[in-house]
Amino acid sequence: MPTGTFTATSAVPPAFRAHAEQAAAVHYLTLDSAVLGQSRSVAVSLPASYGREPGLRYPVLVLLDGPQQLAHTESLVRFLARGEVIPELLVVAVAPIDRSRELTPARVTDAPRGPGPQTATPVVGPQATHAAQTGGADDFLAFIEHELLPALDRSYRTTAWRALFGHPTAGCSVCMR
Repeated sequence: MPTGTFTATSAVPPAFRAHAEQAAAVHYLTLDSAVLGQSRSVAVSLPASYGREPGLRYPVLVLLDGPQQLAHTESLVRFLARGEVIPELLVVAVAPIDRSRELTPARVTDAPRGPGPQTATPVVGPQATHAAQTGGADDFLAFIEHELLPALDRSYRTTAWRALFGHPTAGCSVCMR
């Protein structure tokens, strides 16, 4: 066999068994939302034990900006669970459609002026268009609470423990609520 060529194998090599045992299955789903008036893409990453342990239920971690956060969050959750620092989790990634609207808690109608007493002036010019697309966090959080989480509870073995993760604007939508 020439050096530098791959040979496929059906068995997991011993060096990779620990990784294979921890590998997550990911389900890619679409959820139609009455609250948002649109369909949302969602990825649900299952822990390795999900298929092996039919009696176990799992806490849920919902990721805002899901496509950007899923791979490293899955890896970190598996690492921490393997070390028994945290329990195994269902990691649920929600894909944003309009971050400015979905993740800002209030509509931006005016902007503070410089140092000193914070008086505001109306937002005008190009920023006015952006400002008009803000303030949808309450609807987005209602979607998560009243549509996404119940759908997850119906489709997967979940517990009542939930966490929501997002940064930086995504975290703002939760903190300001």
